[in-house]
This record gives sequence, structure tokens and C-alpha cells, in this order.
Amino acid sequence: MKRGRRDVRPNGEHGFTLIEVLVVIGISAVLMTLAAGAMRHYWFVNALDSSTDEVVTQLRNAQQKVGAESHPVVYGIRFKPATTDWGVVQYDPRKATDKCTTEATQGFETGVEIETASFSGAGSPEGMACTSALPGNQFAFFYARGSATGGTVKLTSDLLGRSNVVTVTPITGRVLRP
Repeated sequence: MKRGRRDVRPNGEHGFTLIEVLVVIGISAVLMTLAAGAMRHYWFVNALDSSTDEVVTQLRNAQQKVGAESHPVVYGIRFKPATTDWGVVQYDPRKATDKCTTEATQGFETGVEIETASFSGAGSPEGMACTSALPGNQFAFFYARGSATGGTVKLTSDLLGRSNVVTVTPITGRVLRP
């Protein structure tokens, strides 16, 4: 004797009703909408964090390059506030012209830009040479003895409404991430 639930539908038909299918489709649509919003937020957070990591890495690389070069070559990173434009610069006072040259120009991922940048040393020879060569930029320079022009750069994501600040300490040249 076989026991079990018996489907009592007319004419022995099996399957789903229209209401059951519509409920499943509605629940799936709500879940996909929530997942898309969460994924979008994740992308914006990841873009800001990876941009911050990229700046920290380039600042530390500039600091290491100075140690590998002969004195008085100075390396730095330039930041143009209210844009995504930044890059690596080299200052060589031994050159007759073009003492400040751009080694690399970079940009940030979608939605990330430099809100503010403020570094000391604008009155130094390298600061004046690079400011005249690249107006509107702020510069973080690293020197052979391990010191740096201290200051901060603030990266922001308007899409996320969040910011990260990277700090360079003047005496030790340490680069600090939030």
C-alpha cells in the first residue's frame, strides 16, 4: 500500500499555478535589486580604497627612489586638487633647464578625485621649480636623508560620500594611511 500526498487537481494536471510563478518572480526581482545595490556600493568602496592604496604605494616608491639616486636628486608626487590628475615628478638641480620633470601621470578610478592636497615646502627650490612647471599642483617631495615635505592629501568619492586622508610626516618621511 502506497502512502503519500496525493495531488488533487482536475484532469490529473501537475505543475505550478500562475500565482505561484508570479510570487517567485517577484521575490527574485526584489533579491536582485538588493544585490545590485550592494554590489554598486562595494565597487565604490573598493575604488576609493584601491585609489588610496595606489597613492600610498607611489609615495613610498618615491621615497625609496631617492635613496637609490645620487644626491641632490629629489623625487615627489604631484596632486592637482579637484581633479583625478596626479603623478610622479623628479627634481634635478644639476640640469640647466627643465629641472622638474614628470615621470608618470596617473588618474583615479571612476568616482574618486583629489579633494584637497596641502604640503609644506612650496618655497623650496624644488617646490618653486615644479610649481612653475606644473601650476595648480601640490607636491610631496622626499629627500636623500629620509625627510619629506609634510602634509596631507584627501581623496574623496562623491558617489559614496566618503573620504580617505593620506599623511606624509615631515621629519621621518613616513606615509600614513587611514
